[in-house]
Amino acid sequence: MLILPPLVESSFGSYYPLTAVLAAYLSRCGIRALQTDLNEEFALYLLEPEFLERMGAGVCPSGAVVGRDSMAAVTTFAEGARRG
Repeated sequence: MLILPPLVESSFGSYYPLTAVLAAYLSRCGIRALQTDLNEEFALYLLEPEFLERMGAGVCPSGAVVGRDSMAAVTTFAEGARRG
């Protein structure tokens, strides 16, 4: 299983082709390879109505609740994302 982690950027400003190239090479060598792109799954998660409702209500992924109109909402979200 080849996995492209979320939020990967290439220096070329486009899709990072590593997993596709490696999967093709392995296939030519007779090795079955599956691949998945977590960028797509992450984007779909961010667009889920439940996630958008929680964020709109000021509930950050870390569980912190902040005012919807405050800069603290943005800061808290960014800190939670940085910690993983």
